[in-house]
Amino acid sequence: DPVGVGAQWRETSEFDNNGIKLEQTSQFEVVGLEGDQLTLDTQITQKPLSDTFVPPNMPTGEVKLLDFDSKGAGQVVYDLTKMMPQRVATHVETKFSIEATAMGQTQKLTTAITIDLSLESVEGS
Repeated sequence: DPVGVGAQWRETSEFDNNGIKLEQTSQFEVVGLEGDQLTLDTQITQKPLSDTFVPPNMPTGEVKLLDFDSKGAGQVVYDLTKMMPQRVATHVETKFSIEATAMGQTQKLTTAITIDLSLESVEGS
């Protein structure tokens, strides 16, 4: 069915990121529709499905996830006559804290990651 400016929908998926099983919820809203050009605003949140995980290549085994916060937003512009987006701009911030015990010692580690992604189609390439 045709949709227009203001249309919204949500998608939920699960995936594994370095041993952490996550649920990602993406929300989309049509904010522009002119001719064959469609502009979507996006909101993304991620949450862990467990408070423990086994990182790849870690001999100590299971790690406890103490805190996890991941969210982002962006915009995607499509030319509906083409398969790939014309432009994409996103900003995602993730911060998490873990606790691991190795050789009788417990260590805590907090990691903060910010990702800014900007893509633009190059015609004729």
